[in-house]
Amino acid sequence: MPFDAGSRVDRYTLVTQLGEGGQGSVWKAEDPLHPGVFRALKLIDTRLARGAALERLRQEARLLAKLRHPSLCLCHGLFEDLQCDVLGFAMDFISGQSLEAVLEDPRFTRVMREHAVLHVARALAHVHSFGAVHRDVKLTNVIVDDRFFDAPDRAAHIKLVDFGIAALDGARQGLTAAGHAVGTPAYMAPEQIDPSYWGVERAGLQADLFAFGILCWHVFIGGHPTQLPPDAGVGAYLMAYRKAAADGAWPPRMPTVGAVRATRRCLVLQPLDRLASAEQLVARLEDAMVRPSSDGIDVTSSHAMPRPQPVTESDQIRVEADVKRLAPAPQPPLPPVDRTSWLSRLLIACIGCVAIAGGSFAATLWSGGKLWRDDESAGASVPPSHDVPVALPSTTLDNGGNGNELPPPLDVSCNNCPTNQPCMPDCDTQIAPTDE
Repeated sequence: MPFDAGSRVDRYTLVTQLGEGGQGSVWKAEDPLHPGVFRALKLIDTRLARGAALERLRQEARLLAKLRHPSLCLCHGLFEDLQCDVLGFAMDFISGQSLEAVLEDPRFTRVMREHAVLHVARALAHVHSFGAVHRDVKLTNVIVDDRFFDAPDRAAHIKLVDFGIAALDGARQGLTAAGHAVGTPAYMAPEQIDPSYWGVERAGLQADLFAFGILCWHVFIGGHPTQLPPDAGVGAYLMAYRKAAADGAWPPRMPTVGAVRATRRCLVLQPLDRLASAEQLVARLEDAMVRPSSDGIDVTSSHAMPRPQPVTESDQIRVEADVKRLAPAPQPPLPPVDRTSWLSRLLIACIGCVAIAGGSFAATLWSGGKLWRDDESAGASVPPSHDVPVALPSTTLDNGGNGNELPPPLDVSCNNCPTNQPCMPDCDTQIAPTDE
């Protein structure tokens, strides 16, 4: 039955309609047990809904009541109002917009986007830990709290919602009839659309990872990896994925930085080749983040370390300019070594050393007395000496141009010397040759 604002359903008073579907609607409502607190009511008309739809709503309520995570809405109660012919449950009300709407906000920077998808991935990992598959991860099923831009690190500011078609992983009997697929075609994994082609009996946890990869593609790149239009049907995606598998050109080329690169393996067509779990996905995203933080921790507080800012192209240019400015001026190259000139100088130095040594030796000889005299100076007197005579080889000396040869060495003795030591030829004593 249709409802109006102010209507009472169970104990709740309806305030504003938030959304409407084929068999039900979602309302913002007041809870009289908690004055000033608003709840979100998900209602379904029991007269129009089939048995499977009613069971899905009950299953969603039971699952949300068990899942306790800051990025999930807690279920506060399941009820059936027999007077209004509705079945419904109450959950947390979030004041915000869908992730699809926030993409157009200029405040939604790359760092903000990384925080948002990381919160969704952590919530998905928590859901998977209970053995449940969401099966409808998409932009419109992620709510961004109005407080997100003030504290993007707080997990409670991002909510993964709408578990209406969630199922237990590996369940043999589900609520979906054989041969039918549920979900949004653009986000559905290949095995959800075409299970026989991919050899999968029933889609599992990896289907959520594929949908998450499509979500990140929308957030960071825009559009769909297949380049199909938004209104493309299931058949178009079925053929696109088969063709991509045949061509081997999948996943498409992606940027090599940030969360986009971390989700590349989410988009693998074969489910067994994707990431093994959402926990691995979270780990990859945390590594790609500028600075990851734990759930509920606000790194913008005064006790938090400042978040490093990403390096831009202009920053890189400025750094290169500073390096050039601070670098020392280049020195002129040294002239080549002239090895020939160096050897010449070394040879001249050696000749000079030999000349000096020869001069010193000659001076030593002359210091003890004159070696030989010409005939004109033979009678000059010299002091007696007792040194050992020096025998010189026969050679021609330039003695004033006379060309005189030196006489043979003499063995002279001094008759007046008591030691009978030989004396020099110029001694005043009588010189007696030893050989006649």
